[in-house]
Amino acid sequence: MKKTIFSLAVILFVSSMMLISCSKAKETAELTAKWTILSAGVPKMVEAIQSRVDILSKSKKLPASITAEKFTEVKSVLAAVKEDWNKAQESFKAGKINDAVAVGTAAKDKIVKAMETLGMTVPAGMKSENSTK
Repeated sequence: MKKTIFSLAVILFVSSMMLISCSKAKETAELTAKWTILSAGVPKMVEAIQSRVDILSKSKKLPASITAEKFTEVKSVLAAVKEDWNKAQESFKAGKINDAVAVGTAAKDKIVKAMETLGMTVPAGMKSENSTK
């Protein structure tokens, strides 16, 4: 009887460890998939908005839909996103996938809002959940 109870306890323990391991593997796979999407999209969006900012900075007059304050804000957001994206990449390289995805997602959401402010088209699959366009 004691051996049976002990065997059942061992089986339950091993089973719970296997479930935890499977759950972590699934979570890691989901985070890696999110990171793959972010790492494919965010750098391109940063490049696109940097190009637009460069063009607008050289023009004599901003489009009517963009105030000087909004443009200054977009430039600040762009600089912050570049820093955030570097942090996200460092986290990913260090194996901190959860941190990388969290910081990368925040950076993506900021750059999406900046693109919308400038009247740019946000790539499919990159719009934030709170996006208006």
